[in-house]
Amino acid sequence: MKVAVIGAYGNGKTTLSKSLSAELGLPRVHATPMALQQGAVRTSLEECTDLELVQLVARRLVERVNAEAAAGAGFVSDGSVLHEFVYAATRYRYGLHPREAVAEERSGLPKEAEIVERISVEAGMYAAQTYRAFIYVPNERPLVNEPPPISEAFRDLLDGRMSAVVEGLGVPVIRVKGDERQRLSLAVRLLGEIGAGHLEVGT
Repeated sequence: MKVAVIGAYGNGKTTLSKSLSAELGLPRVHATPMALQQGAVRTSLEECTDLELVQLVARRLVERVNAEAAAGAGFVSDGSVLHEFVYAATRYRYGLHPREAVAEERSGLPKEAEIVERISVEAGMYAAQTYRAFIYVPNERPLVNEPPPISEAFRDLLDGRMSAVVEGLGVPVIRVKGDERQRLSLAVRLLGEIGAGHLEVGT
């Protein structure tokens, strides 16, 4: 079974994907940290330009597809091929640190936003054909980083956009909640139902 654990930064994707990988006996796959190539003048994700963000999204897509192909018949993906596209599209529209989750879109989106949107269509097709299920980890706890790399409003916007994207792919979405044990238990149970053909799109 090929499963993608999704959600915004700080929601607990990595913790759940590690536990789920061990529980199911499937390899865990992930991309390298979301940062610019070594040797770039700017090394922080926040400092990258709109054009550099397109390059970063493309690089991470290739990394994820290659890692998933190497994993064989089954894996647990920490994130998904959609992760970087959702981040970039949200950042282009609202900036890095919007104050409100109901923020208005910026006027005059950069040309790179359209490039990312068009490539994301291909990533969505790949996701729909590859993943048997998405496990959606919601935003239930505040960020503990100080200072946080993104604002809570940006985090909420990421959550909302990711949710909207996966709902349109025709792939079952398992929404987990609670502490680490509760999330794992629910994910394993519902994945079992999907494997048995008892759980369909829209969970």
